[in-house]
Amino acid sequence: MSTFDKLCSMLAIPIGALFMLLGIVGLFAGAKAAFTLPPVVGVLPFFLGWAMCVVPLKLWSLSNRRTRT
Repeated sequence: MSTFDKLCSMLAIPIGALFMLLGIVGLFAGAKAAFTLPPVVGVLPFFLGWAMCVVPLKLWSLSNRRTRT
């Protein structure tokens, strides 16, 4: 990953964590941000948050392993 990619990841990960939290709450109570989702469907922000957190972290660690070897 380039420095720009890492910078973007550092910005996306906290936003993704907020979406994951919204998705967990939304699963049971529904979600309302700038959009409204009913219960059960309210878990969709969790998947967006997952992609914004986990994928960049995995790519970052993979990038670090390639650099070391």
